[in-house]
Amino acid sequence: MRISYLLNNGCFVVSENSAHNPLEGMIVASPYDELVETCLAKLADEAGRVRFAEEGARLFRERPMADFLRAILP
Repeated sequence: MRISYLLNNGCFVVSENSAHNPLEGMIVASPYDELVETCLAKLADEAGRVRFAEEGARLFRERPMADFLRAILP
């Protein structure tokens, strides 16, 4: 849920890999031990970050919050 605020506001998000990633295509996922390198590479590509953040926000808006909650609530 903490990432939903960032995506809703069009922010670029880098996070650690997870076995279950309901935000595929909305965030950049990286192995934990490669987070620094991933962030540095993405910082060097401003245009790519902007495009990815815009696409992530668009995809996030297309998925109703109820879908996310249904997946995590019993």
